[in-house]
Amino acid sequence: MVSAGAKIIGSFTVGENSKIGAGSVVIEEVPPNCTVVGVPGRIVKRNNVKIPRSDMDQCNLPDPAWSFAREIKSPSDEVETSEERDEKASQTNIKIQEV
Repeated sequence: MVSAGAKIIGSFTVGENSKIGAGSVVIEEVPPNCTVVGVPGRIVKRNNVKIPRSDMDQCNLPDPAWSFAREIKSPSDEVETSEERDEKASQTNIKIQEV
């Protein structure tokens, strides 16, 4: 079965009981009992069993927003009272004068 808009480019055999998805571009021979989709066409099912793709895992992609959120410190960790800031400044001045 060749679905709407699919293109088969070349002189080769499309196997018996194979399916070609809509809009796919097939550029190489298709074995029997397969489902082909995409541009260029790739086999996604053979004998009614899914063929996993090894080049990209669509289910376990990293989430950059979650990674960024884990790296952010809570605001209370960085808040410094004016008394603490004055205390640090006075300690720094004392150390500089001692040297």
